[in-house]
Amino acid sequence: MSLNDNCHSIDSFIKSFNGGTRTNRFRVIGNIGRENAGTQTTPFHIRTASLPEAILGNVPINYRGRTVNYPGDRMYKPWEITILDDTGANTLYKAFHDWHNAINNHNSNQSVNIDPKTHFATDWSVQQFNPNGADVIREFSLKNCWPIGVGQLPLSMNEDNQLGAFSVTILFSHYTVTKI
Repeated sequence: MSLNDNCHSIDSFIKSFNGGTRTNRFRVIGNIGRENAGTQTTPFHIRTASLPEAILGNVPINYRGRTVNYPGDRMYKPWEITILDDTGANTLYKAFHDWHNAINNHNSNQSVNIDPKTHFATDWSVQQFNPNGADVIREFSLKNCWPIGVGQLPLSMNEDNQLGAFSVTILFSHYTVTKI
């Protein structure tokens, strides 16, 4: 088969490609803070996010000088989002810091009234939309989310026409795939 055959033509590609997905068609939904604690909820003004990553561990077994690998347990990587900074009394920057501080107070090194029934974690979901932005094509529900880190908010006299943004790193126990 040569490169000039129909399977390698631009017409063949156009007919077989469904238009792809758009990286800017997504939404993150969840509470900032504990469930049922009267905390701020979405909408988030998120600049970037991703669908969460999961990896399977490896169980190596040595046998007569060779390593045989078997699938191990599933592990979930920390999930990072980048949020646009805003002004006002109840900004997302303040909300994430308040949540972080409720888990472990800067001054007292204690949690703030953590009840095991309404602990420090909450469930979130991340949705990806089709190119027209109307239909959810993928959805992941992240379970028991909490912020392991609230990133720095860069300030610079050298930056013109830039909006401030900060990252938040979220840990979660597991996720369920609602739609894929």
